[in-house]
Amino acid sequence: MKNWKGPTIIFTLGFLISFAWWFPLNQLKGLVLGPLARSTGFQVQLENLRFGSGLSLGMTHGSLLGLKADRVFVSGPRTGNFSCQNLVVTPQFWSLFTGNLSLGLGCEILKDEAVEGSVSGRLGATMKIWPAWNPSQLSAHLTLNQFSLQEIESFLPKMELAGALSGDLWIEGIKLKQRGLPDKINWNLLANGISTPSYANDFVSVPSIPLDSLEAKGSFKEGQLMFDPLKFGNNNSPMEGNIKINFKLDNFGQPIDGEIRGKIRTNPEFETANLADKVNMDLVFGKVKPSGFREFKKSIQGNVLSLLLQPAEDLPAEP
Repeated sequence: MKNWKGPTIIFTLGFLISFAWWFPLNQLKGLVLGPLARSTGFQVQLENLRFGSGLSLGMTHGSLLGLKADRVFVSGPRTGNFSCQNLVVTPQFWSLFTGNLSLGLGCEILKDEAVEGSVSGRLGATMKIWPAWNPSQLSAHLTLNQFSLQEIESFLPKMELAGALSGDLWIEGIKLKQRGLPDKINWNLLANGISTPSYANDFVSVPSIPLDSLEAKGSFKEGQLMFDPLKFGNNNSPMEGNIKINFKLDNFGQPIDGEIRGKIRTNPEFETANLADKVNMDLVFGKVKPSGFREFKKSIQGNVLSLLLQPAEDLPAEP
């Protein structure tokens, strides 16, 4: 019996190479980006669109065949923009057999555009959209590696962000045809060089605070928000804390029930110079313990402003 495997493999490879060589990518770019801009308001600019391997994204996010592009710039309909020096998109065709649309995405961000190969961060993602014939929901798994928060600062014009994130973020049940929060979110993130944005309203004013490091593990499901733990700062930073949060949120994302407990330490000189005339730390978080930390446990009483009241219980926080 004649061996058919060799000729079949050669034919398949030849077909894929010919397809990648002759496929009119520039025409495809125009057909996709034009309607995308008209329907969503997002403008996308990119250079050097080409076929390539998506294996660089790894087994979690990648696949054999992918699309690559350089110097990708995305601008939003109202505000915000995002840039990516090297972009890889890998469709996962096998997912069509399950009625889903799945693809992997990888993005490298340059630290200094004038220095070739200077990468400040990477973003990898796997996204699933379903059903394939009438997309209505989206789920995503994002992997961050030293991803600069300044890349998303323009989407939040009232917040000054600093620092870089590493870790994983899972989002399930994003509704594409209606407003509302996703069904479920989980995160396990580390940050360095982090600073909190300044915040002010009629009741409180808090300046930006350099925290240096941050560790956040938590989840959101069915309106329940949990941080366990939320750690920030160190011995050398002006503020340090270890906090646990369990909040019930309304449809607008505002806490309506739950509690927050933990411990927090502020450098006395920093507190005097930056917080004393803005936040009554003794009132909000309790008196300083011999350990140098304020330890507190507080419950929400009707709305989030109740967190500014004196702790109902003067109990030691969980370690």
